[in-house]
Amino acid sequence: MPTDMQTVVKLLKDRLVANEYRKAKLGIFIKSGGPGLLMWLGLNRAKRSGLVEINPVVGIRHQDVEALVAELNGEKADQVVPATAAMNVGYLTQADRYQAFLFGEGRPDDEVASELTDAVLSAGRRFLYENEDLTGLINTLSTSKRLNPEQTAYRLPVALFLAERVDEAAQALDAKVGQIASKADPASLRYMAFAGRLKERIGRALE
Repeated sequence: MPTDMQTVVKLLKDRLVANEYRKAKLGIFIKSGGPGLLMWLGLNRAKRSGLVEINPVVGIRHQDVEALVAELNGEKADQVVPATAAMNVGYLTQADRYQAFLFGEGRPDDEVASELTDAVLSAGRRFLYENEDLTGLINTLSTSKRLNPEQTAYRLPVALFLAERVDEAAQALDAKVGQIASKADPASLRYMAFAGRLKERIGRALE
């Protein structure tokens, strides 16, 4: 019998809630990681040929970083999305490769759900430990090749600024601006405006 998506989602939700995660938005669960921090989990779903595929994306959200990114973009900060840094759970294991979980392939759904939950809990703890302070977050944002580069371009200079590493923040902005200076598409113009506002903050900080 084909596996039902709703059944799989309920299995995962029950296990996550039992481990202090709560559903925050469709497909997104969060858990407190300490003051101003959220442990973040996105469950991307797909259905094909009677199978349900779940791609867990584990991350962390620094509320101060996200609040400043939103402010500099002239937006109201959402309290849940996006994550400040997030990646597929498999990249946070020793295997360091993409991992998805298939339901309906032969093994009991309960067994696969427990395996997924164990992987998420382990990766979430590790990611929180590595990124709970700005120093760790900056290291992840500046070195990981698994993050979304467009999102990282906003968050790295903001994290550096909040860590009072203002010269490095300015350098990160200049590097990105140098790549897009000749472009006039909406994404490039948005970043240029963001960079200008953050440069103003940096200038005031140096006065």
